[in-house]
Amino acid sequence: MDVPVNRFDRFFSLKRFDRFWKTFGKTGLADRDNSKAYFGKRLKRLDDGPIPKDPSELRLFMVVRNGALRLPYLLEYYRRRGVHRFFVIDNGSTDDTVAVLRNMANTHIFETSDSYQESECGVLWVEYLMDIHCRDQWSVIVDCDELLVYPGWENISLNTLVAFLDSQGATALHSLLLDMYSDLPLKDTLYTAGQDFIEACPYFEVGHRWLRDDGNWEGGVRNRVFRAKNILSKHNLVKHVPGSTIGGGTHMIYGAQFADMSGVTLHFKYFHDFAESVRVEVERGVHWNNAWQYQQYDRKTQEVSDLSLHCDESIRFQGSLQLIDLGLMKTMPAFDDFCTRRR
Repeated sequence: MDVPVNRFDRFFSLKRFDRFWKTFGKTGLADRDNSKAYFGKRLKRLDDGPIPKDPSELRLFMVVRNGALRLPYLLEYYRRRGVHRFFVIDNGSTDDTVAVLRNMANTHIFETSDSYQESECGVLWVEYLMDIHCRDQWSVIVDCDELLVYPGWENISLNTLVAFLDSQGATALHSLLLDMYSDLPLKDTLYTAGQDFIEACPYFEVGHRWLRDDGNWEGGVRNRVFRAKNILSKHNLVKHVPGSTIGGGTHMIYGAQFADMSGVTLHFKYFHDFAESVRVEVERGVHWNNAWQYQQYDRKTQEVSDLSLHCDESIRFQGSLQLIDLGLMKTMPAFDDFCTRRR
């Protein structure tokens, strides 16, 4: 089940995005730029740390709400992979998210109470900040429950990866979103802040997914258990260059160039706080289609109090070579040679 990386140039052109935007009654990309400026200028910065103009820095951008539990490990993970600086947009957290972020080095905090839905799932906020702080630079764009892995990630930094992508003329890396879970009921999948995500949820599955006509994967454990359709394509590693824009969170990207390799975005939604968090999101109703997917989650967790996602097809995570062997991730001989020369 190889990820068809090269199909994405055909599907995700900037002209196609312009047509997509117009289907929502807008005037095209120019109108979107006006919306980006409107939402971006309403961001309030909470820190006063210096932000140097340094094109060599790899920078991470994230929108978060109530992420205090996951943020300590998430930022540590990406710092170890080579991220230099973090830009975090808090969208109405009611937990200690902001307090946690204030204690993190090279972390810049912004807040807004504007609509997550109207800001294109936070994309307009993120691209506004990228226009200012990351033009013509590589960036990582993730949610607080996402770990990007790639061929050789155990020993190869993101800096080496983007240097290779530059050598190939690529401006984005396509990844497959892979839900991770434990072998315990969700309510018993206890997670402590700072703990390795994979240690708490080390299982995934390969089946229950299919390729859509637009080149995206769909399905996975969420379809098997919750009957919830979701796009499994992600673009968490992006070079912010003219003529390229992200959409649908980071599920889509338009006007980008890809190398013939791919990564995997490990997704850690299913800790002990899952049922409570989805109930909150159902009440807020800010996600796609009035939070329909969250309604599916909520219905199932209320029906089955000891719900577990583990099944006979579940596989324990081992590393990048395993994902390549399973066809979930793709490498290139040129990448392997590139990494060898840089050691």
